[in-house]
Amino acid sequence: MVEAWEDAFMLRGATGCLARPQWVRAATGGMGMSAMLSLSCSIVIPTRDRAQPLWECLASIARQSRLPCEVILVDASNAPTTRELARGLDGSFACPLRYLPAAAKSLVTQRWQGIGAAAGDVILFLDDDVVLEPGFIAAVMRVFEEDARGEIGGVGGLTDTTYSPPSPLNALLLRLFVGPKR
Repeated sequence: MVEAWEDAFMLRGATGCLARPQWVRAATGGMGMSAMLSLSCSIVIPTRDRAQPLWECLASIARQSRLPCEVILVDASNAPTTRELARGLDGSFACPLRYLPAAAKSLVTQRWQGIGAAAGDVILFLDDDVVLEPGFIAAVMRVFEEDARGEIGGVGGLTDTTYSPPSPLNALLLRLFVGPKR
């Protein structure tokens, strides 16, 4: 299990949180996740007016060595771009892609809405600008499938980002509201 855990954390470009619903433990008779031969994974992506980064995120999901059973887009966009993107991919995406209009423009509410619609044993939350390394889903799922005692409730990944200093306006706002650099 340690190797799978290390793999999941060494994948670059992954953010978000993976959570296992409590009812899976009950479904396996309290024997943990390894009581099941293979677990399914639903990906929930809350989004709002970010079709281009979302497209790149979806492309990285399609390149995975292990695909999720579904991808659920919970869209709080003002423009129809994300809905059109989902319609354009309907039936041709690597796995089932579900589009849900957001009940509210709130990241937390959108995640809960996605949880309610998810069919997978494991739910992977991704930000709409995440680009996954090709083996990310397989590595994360291996952690849960090798968890014989059912003790793991969440797994995440590291991001591979480059620091960009704040713009002059942001630097000014930081000084005004946070105080001078220490």
